[in-house]
Amino acid sequence: MLRIREIRRAQKITAKELANLVNVAESTMCLYETGKREPDFRTLLEIAEQLNVSIDDLFGRSDKNTDAKKGIIMDNLLILRNQKGITQKDMADFLGISRQAYANYETGNREPDLTTLKRIAEYFNVTVEYLLGNSELPQTTHENNADLNLRTEQEKTLIRVFRETTEEGRLRIIQTVLNICDEIKLAELTGTDSSSAV
Repeated sequence: MLRIREIRRAQKITAKELANLVNVAESTMCLYETGKREPDFRTLLEIAEQLNVSIDDLFGRSDKNTDAKKGIIMDNLLILRNQKGITQKDMADFLGISRQAYANYETGNREPDLTTLKRIAEYFNVTVEYLLGNSELPQTTHENNADLNLRTEQEKTLIRVFRETTEEGRLRIIQTVLNICDEIKLAELTGTDSSSAV
């Protein structure tokens, strides 16, 4: 079970406050904390970021596992940088840090925070999951979706509307869909009627 409640209480944050910070319902946060439901990776990253801890801290993983994760990040950063043909200084300039600070990421002397990981992933056009070694597919979700064989008119309509709207509209669509999914899953867990969620 995740250590969300333990870490949250140590920081004197209420479940409602944390839920608001990560844009989920308080009841959903309670399900995460009691282990009755697991957050998706995006939400897990957001919870870790808001609590200012690593994902390993949330899972209560040992230092050995943390060292293994650092090794994966180090390897992936080095491979991606070499593939792109850029220097550590180029990466440091992009991130707005010193070359030595970036070099520490590649040598494992320092671990990038979640915000930095997101920026690095965007720069190399890969997912954060790939950087962390949780996925063997380096392509971004956007690239993967371009190859999907959309089978229904509903899927095609959703993609078309999403692509034609503004950036703000896209964010609202994503948030609305995620909220609906949360409501449906909560209804399934509690055995209530989910028809009001859609």
